[in-house]
Amino acid sequence: MPARRVRAPRAARRRAARRPRGRARGAAYRPRLTAIAPDRLEVPRVDIESVSRALLTVHALTQAPPLLALYRGAATQGEFQLEG
Repeated sequence: MPARRVRAPRAARRRAARRPRGRARGAAYRPRLTAIAPDRLEVPRVDIESVSRALLTVHALTQAPPLLALYRGAATQGEFQLEG
């Protein structure tokens, strides 16, 4: 038997219909974003080398046989998705 589709409440459907989509969404926020003074903006700086080393370390740790077996066991029980 196929799963029955549940519709969102009427008020939620109305709000979703009023929300701009795509380019219109960006255009809706443009006046608010341009009103921010440039001296108040902070550009995030990241040390790419440090971040890549950290990510490689985490990857190496999670691929270790004991941890990988633990993750695969949890994934088969549906706790999270291992792929991707």
